[in-house]
Parts: sequence; C-alpha cells; structure tokens
Amino acid sequence: GLPTCGTKATSESVTNIAHLALEMLGQLNNLDHENESMCEVKLRIGLATGPVSVGMIGMKIPKYCVFGETVNLATAMEERSQAMRILITKYTRNFLADTGIFETLFRGQFKIVS
Repeated sequence: GLPTCGTKATSESVTNIAHLALEMLGQLNNLDHENESMCEVKLRIGLATGPVSVGMIGMKIPKYCVFGETVNLATAMEERSQAMRILITKYTRNFLADTGIFETLFRGQFKIVS
C-alpha cells in the first residue's frame, strides 16, 4: 500500500489499502462464529493518507517500520473507529471518491491532538 520511495500517494495506492481493509473485515465475517472453541474477533481499522518515513529497526531480528504523523493519525482513526468498521480521514476519502468505486458515510468531525 505504500507508494515507492519519493512518490506521493495515488488513487491506486489508496485503493489497494482500502481493498485490503475491506478484505480483512470480510474474512472475519466469514469465520465460523458458531464454533465454541473460537473466540469472537472484532477489528477496528483506521486509514490515513500522507507522508511517512520507513526504516529497518534492529540487528538480530530486523523489523520494517513505518513512522510519522500519518501513522499517528491512522492510529488515532483506528482508536475512534467502531468495531468492524473502517474510519478514514477526509484526505483519504477524497482519493477514494475519485475512483468512483467506494461508498463512504460521513460520521462527523473530531479533533485529533498529535
């Protein structure tokens, strides 16, 4: 979902992430919740579009990490999202609206403190 280094987000990259989020929710809905041995899992997803920094952290067990205000904003969106819903920023919504594929519902505005 991240564009290549030095490029900006495109409708394609935002669409890919939105499709991934929808697929994750769809797969959870397809689980057999009747099975008593399975616990119920509910997912909250937050999407934000903007600049990020990436890097490898660690020497023994390196991890690919994404940093920046956009990541913090996506985390804040996830925290405010309802279970089994995807909360997106206005900027992300504008990208998705340009595709003509997605239908979004305005939930309201709220202040994010970074």
